This record gives sequence, C-alpha cells and structure tokens, in this order.
Amino acid sequence: MNAADFDANQLGYSATTTNNISTDFGQTWLFGDPKNGISPLSDPFPVRADGTRFDTPVGDSLGLDTVVGSGYTVPNLNRQHTRQQRWRLGVQRELSRNLSVEVAYTGSYSDRVSVSIRQDYLPEQYWNGLNVRDLTQQTLLNGNVPNPFNINNFTALKATNPVLYQRMATNSFFSSSTTQRNRLLRAFPQINNLTYADLPLGEVKVHGLEMTVTRRFADGLSGNASFSATRATQNRTVEEYDRAPTLWQTSNGARPYRIAGGAVYELPWGAGKKWLKDGGGLAMIAGDWQTGGTFEYQPGGLIDWGTNLFFYGNLNDIAKSNPQVSLLNDGTTDLTRTWFNVDAGFEKDPAKTPANFQKRAFPFRVDGVRAFALQQFNVNLVRNIVLGGRRQLQVRVDIQNLLNRQHYGNPNVDPTSTNFGRITTVNSNTMRFYTFITRFSF
Repeated sequence: MNAADFDANQLGYSATTTNNISTDFGQTWLFGDPKNGISPLSDPFPVRADGTRFDTPVGDSLGLDTVVGSGYTVPNLNRQHTRQQRWRLGVQRELSRNLSVEVAYTGSYSDRVSVSIRQDYLPEQYWNGLNVRDLTQQTLLNGNVPNPFNINNFTALKATNPVLYQRMATNSFFSSSTTQRNRLLRAFPQINNLTYADLPLGEVKVHGLEMTVTRRFADGLSGNASFSATRATQNRTVEEYDRAPTLWQTSNGARPYRIAGGAVYELPWGAGKKWLKDGGGLAMIAGDWQTGGTFEYQPGGLIDWGTNLFFYGNLNDIAKSNPQVSLLNDGTTDLTRTWFNVDAGFEKDPAKTPANFQKRAFPFRVDGVRAFALQQFNVNLVRNIVLGGRRQLQVRVDIQNLLNRQHYGNPNVDPTSTNFGRITTVNSNTMRFYTFITRFSF
C-alpha cells in the first residue's frame, strides 16, 4: 500500500475583486485623484453601483451550481491506494576468490493506479473513424447554434437566486448568444471539461533481467558492472469517450536495457604498495594516489506523439538504424539529417491532416523510435597526504561527463513542419564539470 495526499477543492471559497482605476490611460480616474493629491490607495475598493465593495465568496451556498460554465476536476474521495506486488528470483555464483556474478529475474504488477476519465465527453457516434480528414463533421460540430444557456433565459433567477444569477452573468458561457453544437451534444453541456480523477483503473506490468559482476576489493582494486533488460507496459485511455483504459503501451518508466559500472583503484606506488614501498622522494610524490570512475548507458525514452496523425506505411519503417542529429557543431542545421524516417508514410499536407473529432489514427508511442540515448563517464583523482599524527590533507578533482558528450532534445514530430523528424535543440545542462576539493582533517 502507498499513501497519497490531495487537497480538497476550494472552488467557491475564494474570490478576487478587481477594480479598473482608469479607462483612458490616466487622463481621468474612476477612484482617487492623483492630480489633486488623492491616491487611489486611499480607498482601493470604493462602493459600487450595487452598494457593495467586494466580490464575496459564495461558499457552498450554490451547491453544484458553483461549477456551471467552467471546468472542474472531481477527486475520488473514496480512492483506493495504488497496490504493487513485486517478486525476484536470482542466483549468485563466486567465480574466483574476489569475483562473483549474479543473475536474476525480477517483476512487478501494479493495479489501482490513478486514472482520470472525462465526464463531459462527446459520444463515439460523432467521431470520425476513417483514415481520411472529415471537414464536414468538423464544420457541423464546431458550428454555432443559439445558446440555450444564455443568461437572458434565466432572468427569473434575479429574484429567486441573485447570487447565482450574478455568477452566471459574469461567465462568458452564459453571456454568449451562441455556442458550438458539440457542446450541446455532450454530457453535462453546462460544464466545460468535467473530469473524474483518481479512479483505480490503471495497471502496470514489469518484467526484467538483471546481471551483475562484482570484483571485491583486493590489490587496490574494486569494481562492479551491471546489465539490466526491462519490459514495462501500462494501460491508458485513448479517446475522451473511453470509460476505462482500452490500450496497453510500452511505458517510459523503464528503458529496454541499461549498462552501468564503476571502479576504484589505488595506484600501486608508495608506502605499503607494490612499488616504491621503501619511501624516498619519488614515493612521496607518486604515493597515496587513488582514482575511480563510473559509466552508464541507456537508450532514450520512447518519443511521445501527442498530435494525432494519418500514417499510410509500416510502423516498423519509422525507426532508423543510424538516426542523425540535425544540429551541427557550428550551430547550423543540416536538413538532410533526420532522427527517424520522415518518408515512411506520414501525411504531411496540412489540408489532409486529421480534423477535430477524429479518432486516434496513430499510436502514442512507436516501439524502437526513441529519443537521444544517455551515455556518461565520470572520473575522479584523489591524493591523500599524511602530515604526521592524525593530520591528513586530501586533494581531489572530480570530472563529470568526462567526454563532454552533449545530450540533445527530442525531434520535431509535426509532419507539417519543415523541421519534421529533426533534432534542433540541445540540453544546456550536459556539459563537462570539474570540481576541485581540498580537505584537511586532524
């Protein structure tokens, strides 16, 4: 079990009062008179035409009507906390006195993962399921029709519920004389984007292979190397009318494999070491040095295709065996270099791309089409100088990202863009770093 806190929605319990000081750039003032030495701050909330000075929070006086005309996310107050089951089976073998290897299978299953479901959805019957643009459907559903929620249809509220009437009158949804047809075809048409959150409908499945080689400290050297392969999948909703997750996809919460390693080595010179152990001037210079380093490599995350696309080819043809970054070292862009195959079958004509109310025609993620990989070396060099007694001076230098390997941003995934498939941005925080440390202990 895990615990997750969430705050109660405070809608209706706060209000902002805004007063316009001037409508002609200070030539005249609606309150205050700076020209004659009267600051607007002397009475920043003057009495208004209705006799009030402030917009008063409505609290819970309007009940469910508090959210009309606006968006609202309903938390699941009876939420079930996410549950995860884990298992691991491994075997370890000592290959020699100082060398061991371990191989393990690991897995997990998570359920009751929080999922949000839209409640004011447009029913499936109004969505285009063909792999071709449908402007007729878009024009019909986006067309304006008389607004049955116009405030003029609720004049009786002036007397029966003036607070609600005032709240509606200041909301553009109710003050407009027209509204789009698709809004009236939705459930809860009086609320724009009503979402039920924290529903325990999500699931995540993980299977992994772990291999570790460990070299115990001996002769001044210790180290380890590891390899892991992971397959993680999760379910999700696809369309806004889905009442539960309908699609399983590869999760970006894991990478297909990862290689990592690290080592520490005490150089074999100086007192107590293999060479120059008898002391002397050379031993004082070359002795008591230690070096270490780490290495890590993993593929980038799967590229997210947020925008719906039309695609007429084979998904397996999108990934390239030799993806190229378009951004060159001199800051220019080579338009012939792309990260994935832009000619695999994407619809690039803006006049033919999916219109509104189009069912998902392209996956959210395509296996094999990943972002720039992570690869980094880090090293350090340490010298411990014994000054006598318990006094010791340590001089150390750490170098992060030794090879100064740049990490690039994600490629452009808009087929109508001239930069489609190209990486033209870099992450500015992936430079080489030096850290110098001096420590005196006594």
